[in-house]
Amino acid sequence: YQRRVHGPLKDFNAGRPSIMMKAEGVKAVDEVPQRSPDQNIIRIGRWDPVINDFRIDTFVYKPGPFMVLDILIAIKAHQDPTLTFRNSCCEGVCGSCAMNINGGNTLACITPVTEETVIFPLPQMPIIRDLVVDFRWFFKQIELVQNSVPKPNKQLYHIESVKERYMARMKQLQAGAEFKDIGA
Repeated sequence: YQRRVHGPLKDFNAGRPSIMMKAEGVKAVDEVPQRSPDQNIIRIGRWDPVINDFRIDTFVYKPGPFMVLDILIAIKAHQDPTLTFRNSCCEGVCGSCAMNINGGNTLACITPVTEETVIFPLPQMPIIRDLVVDFRWFFKQIELVQNSVPKPNKQLYHIESVKERYMARMKQLQAGAEFKDIGA
């Protein structure tokens, strides 16, 4: 599969080197006799329900200014189509690519790769498959917290609305004064 883009976005790559068009740098470790010094390693802890434990898949790639998500996408596209993970915005906003990377919970789209990157699913959350976890419990907790926060004081809203009306009237008066100056 080759991505075909025409028009003004033909060369657009969001400021990062494109690794989607060629996967020459991503190879499974069993295909590489020995890691050379100019290669980095990424280890992915994937949940295997058959053995009821994690299995570690290891890949090597050529170093570059890549984010963890870039490498995962390249591995899925060119090396192992069974790799499962979530991603959406690729800008660090949505949080769908949250993973445990090098021992810390962070987003794969904003985390740069290191010489040896280790990835696992988020801990203490039910695993659906590979790096995908079930967020339903998390969203339920957010809902409970939002429902327990006290509602804002209605008097405060009244004061704010009076202030907004006052400021709007002042802007009108100021505009009227400026109009008078022009017409005089």
